[in-house]
Amino acid sequence: MKISERRSLRGRWKVYAYIKTHSKDCVVVDHKYALEQAAVVLFNPHLYMRTMLRSTLMGLGFKDVYDYGELDRTRDAIIERAPDLVLLDLDEEKENTCALIREIRQTSISDNPFVAIIALSWQPNSATVNNSMEAGIDDLIVMPISIKSIFDRVDTLIQNRKEFIVTSSYVGPDRRATTDARPDALGLGAIKVPNSLRYRTIGDHAAIASAEAVNAVTARINHHRLNRYAQRIPWLIGEIQKSKEDGAENSKITIERHDEIGCLIENIAFDLSTQGYEHLLEITDSMLRLLDFIREKHSQQFYEFMRLHALSITATLMESDGAAVMVKQALKETAAYLDRVQAA
Repeated sequence: MKISERRSLRGRWKVYAYIKTHSKDCVVVDHKYALEQAAVVLFNPHLYMRTMLRSTLMGLGFKDVYDYGELDRTRDAIIERAPDLVLLDLDEEKENTCALIREIRQTSISDNPFVAIIALSWQPNSATVNNSMEAGIDDLIVMPISIKSIFDRVDTLIQNRKEFIVTSSYVGPDRRATTDARPDALGLGAIKVPNSLRYRTIGDHAAIASAEAVNAVTARINHHRLNRYAQRIPWLIGEIQKSKEDGAENSKITIERHDEIGCLIENIAFDLSTQGYEHLLEITDSMLRLLDFIREKHSQQFYEFMRLHALSITATLMESDGAAVMVKQALKETAAYLDRVQAA
């Protein structure tokens, strides 16, 4: 038996979905998973597609499937219902959907920023794929969908979900090849996050997304992010200096990099104040003063002082020996130098 639905969309007829029950796509629901214990929030703007997806999920064994046709209502449901799995259509509201995913991952709206997220798309181009991946989805399913494809993705999320990594602009599943997925020089590797889908369906208490577990992992992620902010500043300085040495300096690009350094300093200051490092805010104040001088004159000495400030923050966060002395030295030498420049 083949169940299909046809609907006119933008002047074209398309088969929207199918479920084959007498073929290699046939799935016998594996009752080792208590899927009825997990809650799902589903967003798709088309009623017929939403109904089919809901039926497919319930056919797999999910009981609490909350489906919505508006992204705002979906956002509210994620906040109120604390689902274990979220499925989001990408085709109609790409930018807004990716913004919602980033909100979740950045802990802006949800009590569980680590909820499993699957994106759905009929014709995902490279931009759509990249944007959704950079927003922090766990997986992307290309439509039309089969019950087997849904089951396989759910199975992977329960049994073999990717750990999370943190950069200055990304929080989400680790996309690196296995051989590259190791800690860097600062020991900032991938982080195992709570997985409420696994907890609900197989009872693994190590995966529970309790407030205590979420807060502990969130604190670790914030610490990683703060390190990444501090790490990126010396890298940007190196890129500016390299372009000058190569004779390929572009004033517009240099200005953009200065602006990014300014944003990173502000982000560092905010995170320092929220993570209990208020004593380091003196150094971010010094960095902002230094940046004003850098914008006016691209002095090698200014850049070296900025690099020293960033390294001082990293050393403090990593609890390195001599970090306090390094901070004191950076502040003292920079202030004296800038005072002399200003007085000249």
